[in-house]
Amino acid sequence: MKVLKTLLVFSIVVFVSAALIAQTPVTPNAKSPEELAKSSNKQLEANKMLVLNLFREVLEARHMELADKYLAADFIQHNPNAANGLPALKQFFSGPNAPPAKDIQPKIQRKVVAMLAEGDSVLIVSPREVSDPKGQKYTTAAFDAYRIQGGKVVEHWDAAERTANSAAAAYTPVTPNTKPAEELAKSADKKLEANKMLIVNMWRESIEGHQPESINKYFASNFVQHAPAMAGGLEGIKNMVTRAKPGPVPTKTALKPTMLIAEGDYVAALFPREYKDPKDPSKKYTTTGLELYRIENGKIVEHWDEHEKAATS
Repeated sequence: MKVLKTLLVFSIVVFVSAALIAQTPVTPNAKSPEELAKSSNKQLEANKMLVLNLFREVLEARHMELADKYLAADFIQHNPNAANGLPALKQFFSGPNAPPAKDIQPKIQRKVVAMLAEGDSVLIVSPREVSDPKGQKYTTAAFDAYRIQGGKVVEHWDAAERTANSAAAAYTPVTPNTKPAEELAKSADKKLEANKMLIVNMWRESIEGHQPESINKYFASNFVQHAPAMAGGLEGIKNMVTRAKPGPVPTKTALKPTMLIAEGDYVAALFPREYKDPKDPSKKYTTTGLELYRIENGKIVEHWDEHEKAATS
């Protein structure tokens, strides 16, 4: 619960920062998804291609008869609007109001910002266009994260939220990983480990310790902010860090991610995010939040998250 409170405070700061919005829009990567899937590690490349083909054949073309090819029968679903298991997914995408199946395209149609794979995990991040309360359109980040075993998806996370019209679903709530962030940061690839520890230490010093001098230590002067609920550049970071008085910097972060994954210059942290159930505000449910960073020369140069401009909890 301490972690969820920490993330709630962070979310509140994010939304308060909205008064100074100067977000850089979320746009697709210049490279195609198929290029982003390439890796010197052929297992990681195969895992990413499995995800791209899952989108092409099943999620985009809606050929549910091919779902068994990509998803384990008992896969774990963390989307709060969908139930666990393959039969539930087929039902979710094959309801009476679902669009009919269509021709399978040779390439994924989804636009992709970044695609990361490490170990048995794959993350795909895309632009998502939404409208603010005044009807003005803006972009934020959407994502899907998968755990793959034996050539099939066995677990899925995204940022879906419940609405007043959401049907009850027997999903698996999102929980932190049992390993501490420092342990999740470990890697045989020392560059990836260093990048992940940069994020872990930034959280310790900047977000938890509220140390203003840490901003220049972790963030580049040309830092680009894609989170729509934060002020652009370093301004939003300064607002977040200085909102509270500096305090003791913990020796270990209170950050308890569900997943900490890195590839190339990117580091992504996935967390439980807790919201009130719109059908019964006395109850709460969990979905997944994303913090995605790009690192150059030992500093954070870019950041994305899944937040919208207005609070939804």
